[in-house]
Amino acid sequence: MDKNEKIKLGCAVLCEGKYDKIKLSSVIDGVILTTDGFSVFNNSEKRALLRKLCEARGLVIITDSDKAGFFIRSKLKGMLPTDRVKHLYIPQIKGREKRKKQDSKDGLLGVEGIDSATLRGIIEKAKLDEAFGKCGSAQTVAVTKTQLFSLGLSGGENSAYLREKLCERLDLPKSLTANALVSALQMLGTSFEEVEKHVCGIKSGESFEKNAFFPDDAVEILGLMKRSGYECYFVGGCVRDRIMGCDAHDFDLTTNASSDEIICVLKNGGFDAFLIGGDCGTVGAKKKSGELFEITPYRAEGEYSDHRHPDKVVFVKDLKEDLSRRDFTINSMALTFDENKEHLVDVFDGAGDIKRKLIKCVNDPETRFEEDALRILRAFRFSARFGFEIEENTAKAIDSKSHLLSFISGERKQEELRKMLEKGGIEGIMTRFSSAFSEVVGNFVGNGVDSIDGGFCERLFYILRENPKNAVEATLSQLKTSKADREKILEYKDIFDTQKMLPYEELVALHGRIYEQYLNAFGGDKKAQAVFSDPAIPKELIELDVGGEDLKKLGISGRDIGKTLFELLKRAISGEVSNKKEELLAYALKITEDKK
Repeated sequence: MDKNEKIKLGCAVLCEGKYDKIKLSSVIDGVILTTDGFSVFNNSEKRALLRKLCEARGLVIITDSDKAGFFIRSKLKGMLPTDRVKHLYIPQIKGREKRKKQDSKDGLLGVEGIDSATLRGIIEKAKLDEAFGKCGSAQTVAVTKTQLFSLGLSGGENSAYLREKLCERLDLPKSLTANALVSALQMLGTSFEEVEKHVCGIKSGESFEKNAFFPDDAVEILGLMKRSGYECYFVGGCVRDRIMGCDAHDFDLTTNASSDEIICVLKNGGFDAFLIGGDCGTVGAKKKSGELFEITPYRAEGEYSDHRHPDKVVFVKDLKEDLSRRDFTINSMALTFDENKEHLVDVFDGAGDIKRKLIKCVNDPETRFEEDALRILRAFRFSARFGFEIEENTAKAIDSKSHLLSFISGERKQEELRKMLEKGGIEGIMTRFSSAFSEVVGNFVGNGVDSIDGGFCERLFYILRENPKNAVEATLSQLKTSKADREKILEYKDIFDTQKMLPYEELVALHGRIYEQYLNAFGGDKKAQAVFSDPAIPKELIELDVGGEDLKKLGISGRDIGKTLFELLKRAISGEVSNKKEELLAYALKITEDKK
């Protein structure tokens, strides 16, 4: 293979950040995704998409060889099917990437700093597509946004509904935007014909048989517990989703057995079972390379002094007592099997509230929010997700108890806020419960947030955009957002504050691909949009056909190197000079001479 020819991969590749992706893109022709640092662990939809990619293509993980990189790998091992994941490791080389002012904490080069020849050797040696077999082979995909539009999946009155139903059939995360859906379909190798077939079925009302709702291993756990003489039920969100006909991602179980008894039964049944819940007694159980399921003994809870966690947990033998401690009626149902027949336990009429489309607290709502103020944000999330109204007494309790959100950690606030903003449908709730949202994000403007074509970062920036930058930064700090999210949102703020004052070529040169994401989400300068649609035009310094060493040979030194490169980038963006080494060097000389 020509050393300049990119390696074509059918399997997908996962790296940490955008600069790693740029470096890998210079060597690989294929699907490359980023974890955005640790952000992937707070993004359930991205994790679901990664699992789908594992199944469809196989997934290669290549992170920096530092502590952070190994931590990311370790966390992902518990989220992805191990037989469909392959890890590549870059050598531990001391050094610093050119764009960084300081060494990394471990003093090692990351993926972006490793030379292309070394990366190429690592990838070729791994023989990745052979490792994943036929599922990892590259596919020619014709699905485009124009084709989605032709099927009514984009730009129409019922487009969001059609996309959601298509995602259900293809087992993709729900509420994908048209752009995100195109990207997912292309990554997974889904043909236009398959999409068209499903859309026609949806429009005609054709029924669609999915796999059994409850995973086989989870059903086996329930059966093992019941055959051993214990009660055992699926409980909480998965039961709610079963009744509503939604996909579920967490299948929790509860039983009248103790933790030790659960572990004994499941180990004898061929499961690896171990205590993971501390005082709550939760047991984790899985088969080799299988999904982890959680089984918790029935319990009741004492006072909540910190408005978040119970002061003590008491194990009980009555399922109804366990259900009575839960947050909302729709989450307080349990379900079991008897000779393949489902039996629902619904003490608080959760199924009725689903029909009535209500979010309603179990028992006294003020008590529920006094116990755990995070339930306020969960009420908002469920209301937005399902389009349900918040029941009158529950809403009044939220108004009177919203100040208790100050007891909730920034991480938990961010987790709930992220889920709400990523799903959308939150604008009306923000307006109705503005006081509660102010406890989470401070001053905000929620009008129009649901129309933003983006995710957590785009929508969080949108509601905070009118605040001074230091206030936005303070909110992000309080929410404990990741470094990657914080930098992106603050850069969006810089663009927002300067876009009317700076020419488009300077905005592109200053912000690069982040500006492209800004334009995709919020619109803006047509000339800038044209730049990002033209692959021949460089958008960042790394894409220029010259570098600092080239300028040194011209006698340019010190800070003038950076200033000259930035000027060349602006001129290449505006079209004054082509991104060709000879022309750029000639222009650099002209700039130098003009300054004399």
